[in-house]
Amino acid sequence: MNKELHRSGFNPIISEYLSCDDLCNIAHDKDLSKFFHYIFNILIKKINKFNIYYLIRVPEHIQNMESYINHVISILPGLKIYDLIKVPEHIQKKDFYIDHIISILHGSHMFDLIRVPEHIQNMESYINHVISILPGLHMFDLIRVPDHIQKKDSYINHVISILPGLHMFDLIRVPDHIQKKDSYINHVISILPGLHMFDLIRVPDHIQNMDSYINHVISILPGLCMSDLIRVPKHIQNM
Repeated sequence: MNKELHRSGFNPIISEYLSCDDLCNIAHDKDLSKFFHYIFNILIKKINKFNIYYLIRVPEHIQNMESYINHVISILPGLKIYDLIKVPEHIQKKDFYIDHIISILHGSHMFDLIRVPEHIQNMESYINHVISILPGLHMFDLIRVPDHIQKKDSYINHVISILPGLHMFDLIRVPDHIQKKDSYINHVISILPGLHMFDLIRVPDHIQNMDSYINHVISILPGLCMSDLIRVPKHIQNM
């Protein structure tokens, strides 16, 4: 092997002193990549056991080899979610990868859960887990829940159930398809008397066009100062 490497212009003696970047570049060389077993073994020794950065730069024909796949699978338990999503797609489709991701769902925050590969997000175990943690999520996490789960009755019913405890800042972040529901509209209309003008102008447009909203704003005009009067929605200013 060493003689063949020498003939190819690659000195195996200095290989131990090359950086991971250099080894990755060598692995991409068509003439040298046939010696991938030699280069790959050196590369593995140099790579931190849990550093996926260099592994994903290995040439594609090597990534498809069993030795590469087995190595990546062996280090999955030590990877954080931001590294797990970098794993090559053909490995992400394997049962071992899927099972590992599902096994760590319970310890993941929503910020990590939404980065789980899409084919796993569509699995029942993922969906059930996300639905199970909805009661513990704040609105800024609830709106990050994947769209296909936001459309489910369990998500919709949960969001509707917490509307009375939300401030206008959170109410306007409720997903659009829920804002169109009567329960949302009726709730917002019910709290109009307690809102200041800077909250009233945040009310969703479809509610601002309703008689109950228009009548409320008109009823409070006598108590508004000029800085608030000029913030009244245009369609009411034109009345």
